Amino acid sequence: MANKKRLPYLLPVSILVIVILGQALTLSSTPTPNPISNSQTPTAIPLTVTLHGAGATFPAPIINFWAQNYTAGHPNVTISYAAVGSGAGQLAAADHVGDFSASDAPLSTAQRPLYPNILHIPETIGSVVMAYNLPGITAHLNLTGPLIAQIFLGAVHLWNDPAIQSLNPGVTLPNQNITTVRRSDGSGTTFVFTSYLSSQSTTWATTVGFGTTVKWPGSPTCTPFPCQITGNGNGGVAAQILANSYTFGYVELNYALTHSISYGQLRNADNTAWVLPSVASTFNAVQNYTATHTLPSGIQDWSGVSMLNQPGLQTYPMSSFTYLLVYRELNVMPSMDLNETTQAQALINFLNWVITTGQKYSELPQNSYVSLPPAVVAVDQASINSITFTINSTPVTHTYGIGANAAGFNVTHISVVSGDTVNLNLISLDGAPHQWFLDFNNNGVVDADETASPIFSSSTVPTLFTFTPLIFNSHSIPSLGNWTFRDANNPTNTGTFTIIPQQIAIPFVPPANSLTSTLIPTIDTSRISTQGSLIVDMRTRTFGGILNETTVDKTSGAQTSTKGFTLSNLHFRLMSGQLQSLFIVKAATSPNATSSDITVTLTGLTGTATYTVSRTLDMASQGSVDIVDLATVAFHYGTLLGQPNYSAASDVNGDGAINIQDLALVAFYFNDPAFN
Repeated sequence: MANKKRLPYLLPVSILVIVILGQALTLSSTPTPNPISNSQTPTAIPLTVTLHGAGATFPAPIINFWAQNYTAGHPNVTISYAAVGSGAGQLAAADHVGDFSASDAPLSTAQRPLYPNILHIPETIGSVVMAYNLPGITAHLNLTGPLIAQIFLGAVHLWNDPAIQSLNPGVTLPNQNITTVRRSDGSGTTFVFTSYLSSQSTTWATTVGFGTTVKWPGSPTCTPFPCQITGNGNGGVAAQILANSYTFGYVELNYALTHSISYGQLRNADNTAWVLPSVASTFNAVQNYTATHTLPSGIQDWSGVSMLNQPGLQTYPMSSFTYLLVYRELNVMPSMDLNETTQAQALINFLNWVITTGQKYSELPQNSYVSLPPAVVAVDQASINSITFTINSTPVTHTYGIGANAAGFNVTHISVVSGDTVNLNLISLDGAPHQWFLDFNNNGVVDADETASPIFSSSTVPTLFTFTPLIFNSHSIPSLGNWTFRDANNPTNTGTFTIIPQQIAIPFVPPANSLTSTLIPTIDTSRISTQGSLIVDMRTRTFGGILNETTVDKTSGAQTSTKGFTLSNLHFRLMSGQLQSLFIVKAATSPNATSSDITVTLTGLTGTATYTVSRTLDMASQGSVDIVDLATVAFHYGTLLGQPNYSAASDVNGDGAINIQDLALVAFYFNDPAFN
C-alpha cells in the first residue's frame, strides 16, 4: 500500500472501560484459599454429584469403565463423559464447559495462551492401529510407515499393489481399490496418526502435515485417489471399516478389538522386527520414553512429549499418552459453584482415584490400555496436589432477633449467603411455646432432616439458635435456594428464607453467533480469543477476574499480540429486591484494530448471570469507533481522521475524507492480522 508512513506521535494504545450501573458498595474481600482436600484419601461427598467431562474418543472406553467402577464404590457420584473428539474436548476446556475435558493431542505452544492455568494430566496410554476389512483375510498384515503414507496419499491404491504384496508374501491380496477411512471431526487420534506419518514420509510432512485436522488427499469418488470415506470418532471409523469391504483406517486398539476388526503390525523404529500393537508393546514405548526423557510438570508445555518411534525390538511405534485437561484454579469453572466445595472435592477425589486405583482396570482384556508408570503417576499427583478452589471471601455471622406469637413472626424474610453463620435470638411475644424451623419440603412438619430450634416460651430471655446454611453440616441444610421457615406450634405462620451461593463463575466465552459485524462479517475466530473468568462474590457483592485478549497467526500459530486485564473490586447492589448489575469491558490488542465488548448482567437473588461477547471494530451500529481502533489503523496506514493529514490511498470512498468505515475497511483490505 502506498504512503504507509509512520506517525511517531500516534501510538497504538489499549483501553479498558468499565461501566457499572448501580450503587457501589464499600465491601472488602478476603480470599479463602483452597477449602478442598487434595489428599489421596478421599474426602466424603455428602450429596449426589455428577461430574461432566467431554472430549477424546481414544480413551472413552476406559473412562466409561472407570465411571462405572467408581460409581459402584461411590454411589452418590456419577461420571458423565461425552466422547465427542479431542477437538471438541479442547473447545470445551476453552469455553469452561463441564468439569474436565480430554484430549489425545496436547495443547500446542500457540494454544496455551488461550487456556490460562490449564493442567495436562496423562490418564492412560494407548496405541493407534491400522485396521482393515478384507473379506477372507484375518491375518495381521505387515505394514510400514512409508507405505501407509503412500496409501493415504493415493500413490498406492490397490490392495494387491506390489508395495503391499511384497511385505506379505503368504497372503493373497485382492485386486480391489483401497478405501481409506479417516476422522471427520477434530481428533487427537488423527494428531497421533498424522504425526507418525510425518515422521515416516517427507512427502506427507511437506504436503499434509500433522494436526487434529488436516487437509486430506482423496475423495469419495476415487478421483483423485485415494478413495476416501469418513467416520465421526473412533467408533465411527470402526463402524465404517466394519460395514465396508476393502477399507483401511486408523483407530485406537480397543475399538479394533471390541469390533473384531483385523489390524496390522508395524515395523519397529529400528527396522529390525514386526510389532503387533498390544499392552506389552505399548508399555515398552512409554517405558523407553520415560527412561530417557524428563516429563514436564502438569502446568508446563506438553506439546513436545511424543512416544512415537521409541527404540526397542518389541516397541510399538504408534503409541501415545492421552490427557485430562483440568484448570488448576477450579473456581473459574461455572459448574464448580453449584454445590459449594462439593463439586470441586468430587473432581479431586475422582482424579486421585483415576491415577491410582483406576489404573488396575487399564490392562484388562476388555480395555487394552497401559497403566501409568510410577514416574507419570508422580507427575500427575503433583498436578492434582496443586489444584485449588479459592473462595473469594470469608464467612460472616448474621444475627436476627425474631419474635413469634399466634399471629406470626415479626421477621418475615431472612437472606444469607451459604456458609455464613446465622444466630437467631428467639423470643415469645405472647408467652406461649413456639419453635422455629426450616421446612425444606414445605409440609408443615418438622422432619428428621429439619432440625428445629429449641422451644421458646419466654418473652424476656431470648433462646439462641445457631446454624450454618452449608452442605457440610449435620443438619443437611440446603446450600442455596428459597425455603420456608415456620413456627412448629403454629405451622401456618411462615416466613421466607433465601440462601444465596457464595460465588458464581462466569467465563468470558463468546456465543457462537457473536463473532460477526454488520460491516465486516469475516473476523477470523481462529486468530482472536477472549479468555478468562469472572468470579462473582455474592457475600461482598463484588466481582473480579482476569481477561486475556490474544491474537495468533493462523498459518504459523505464533502470537501476534496479547493483552491482559485484571478486574477487581467492582460492586453491584440490590435493586428492587434483586441483585442487579451491568458492566461492559472494552479491550483491544495492539497492534490489531480489533476489540472485544463484554457485557455481563446479574439478575436475581441467586445471582443468575447472563453475558454476551462480541468482537467488532466498534464502528457499525454505534456509529463510533474506539480510540484504540483509530490510533492503531492510523499508526499502520498513515492516516488521521479528516484533514489535513489526508491520504488518498486510505480514502476508500474517494470523497476526500477518512471516515469510520474507511478505517475499518483499510484494516480489512490491507491484512490487519486479525482478519482473513
